[in-house]
Amino acid sequence: MAISKRQEIEDAVITALSALLRPTKYLAAIDAYNGELDRFEGADDVRAALSGVPGILVAGGDGRYSAQGTTRRRFAKQIQIELLLVSAHGRAQHARTRADAAAQASVLRDPGVYLIEEDVFSLLAGEDLGIDTAGQLMPVAETLLFELPDLTARHVTYNVTHDVRKTNLDHGTEPLSGYRIETNLEDGEPLNPLAEREKVY
Repeated sequence: MAISKRQEIEDAVITALSALLRPTKYLAAIDAYNGELDRFEGADDVRAALSGVPGILVAGGDGRYSAQGTTRRRFAKQIQIELLLVSAHGRAQHARTRADAAAQASVLRDPGVYLIEEDVFSLLAGEDLGIDTAGQLMPVAETLLFELPDLTARHVTYNVTHDVRKTNLDHGTEPLSGYRIETNLEDGEPLNPLAEREKVY
């Protein structure tokens, strides 16, 4: 069964980030998310969407098209890949963003959201996802979504561009080659004949 190019890209990002998962590294979860990440208002919303902490939510964001050439059948589509990086190790306040002695002592401990962000950058920025027609992942922005006593979340955005070609849809055995509009004439003869206007393209 075919999947959309957007889903294929999101899956490839999740696969690339899986290098940070336990048991070899510190992430407890990397989950796909269908929604807008900046609508999370606090820890409860994040914990409901993410299956483990520390973790990363991956979502597809907005897309934008631009024409390629003059045939109007080939386009470039730039889509956003949005990541929510979540840290919650419950140690000293400054350690929620910065690595402390406990995190530095073991690669399995939550290192703080700053180091998670740097590791994500190393894995994704400028990388080819190995998807036909898709370009490299380009970092765009990162912002602090919230910082609470038990949870810190940062919103990170990447862009990726892929080629899109317009193809004819299958409408059965006969191609869709034209259309006809039929309307009743006003004040027509007793049989009220139909006016026909046909266009073939």
